[in-house]
Amino acid sequence: MLSKQVLENIKVGDRIIYSDYDLKLATYVDVEGVVAETRVRCGEQGDVMEDYLILKDGTEVDYINVERVINN
Repeated sequence: MLSKQVLENIKVGDRIIYSDYDLKLATYVDVEGVVAETRVRCGEQGDVMEDYLILKDGTEVDYINVERVINN
């Protein structure tokens, strides 16, 4: 797992390698994508529920699934 500091420094335009479940292979595979947005889901009281990324292809990736960051 990447450090909190590395994850917090991810920015728009960075390429990432993330783990995703492949139904055909019935296992996790590494996938590459480019970050388009960083987002936070909040609860009704404004408490942070989860941080996640939106990639250029529209895929949502939880920070916990990020395996590697390739900064541009």
